[in-house]
Amino acid sequence: MLDDGFASFAASQQQAAAGGLEALGRAYRTWALEHPVLYGLMFGGALAGQVPCRPTPGAAEPSIAPLFAAVSAALPRAADDEIASMVGVVWGQVHGLVSLELAGAPAAGWSWDAAFGAALRQIGRSLGR
Repeated sequence: MLDDGFASFAASQQQAAAGGLEALGRAYRTWALEHPVLYGLMFGGALAGQVPCRPTPGAAEPSIAPLFAAVSAALPRAADDEIASMVGVVWGQVHGLVSLELAGAPAAGWSWDAAFGAALRQIGRSLGR
């Protein structure tokens, strides 16, 4: 089940990849909002603690590959460790906002769509895009 989830998620990321970082972020959110239970299982939310299942080793890797490619393209002179670090920063920002939205956290005076758009624009600016 989780392998299928990661395959579907990876397909959505690969489909969005040509649009760059912002498109990847929007595809991430769209997929998560369309598959909230599966997303929770895949990324270790509270539900994952109640349902003992793990993906096959390597099943999740294709889902992050488009982000590595986009960050590499945005930072062509960066070393591999710098790229990996920035991938973690970008993923953490996107994942954190999506997870808060799915958890029903209050948006504190803004919409989740506006907050997500602002975060994606800031990520793009920080990477010179």
